[in-house]
Amino acid sequence: NILSKYQEDMQSHTVNPAFFDEAVEKELAHQLEMIHGEVTRLCQAGQYNEVLLRLASLRKPVDDFFDKVM
Repeated sequence: NILSKYQEDMQSHTVNPAFFDEAVEKELAHQLEMIHGEVTRLCQAGQYNEVLLRLASLRKPVDDFFDKVM
């Protein structure tokens, strides 16, 4: 819903931790970084169930982000 209201092109390909204020933001970024390579390889191999399982492992950091930042 947030992105549906954004009208301009988004060209970011990296995360800039300098913009993080909260520890939970840093933790979510760290966890994403930790699984990025594996998720990329699984996607390329067409192992989408495994991709979803890896992403589901981020439930706590995502929940923490929305509970404490948003």
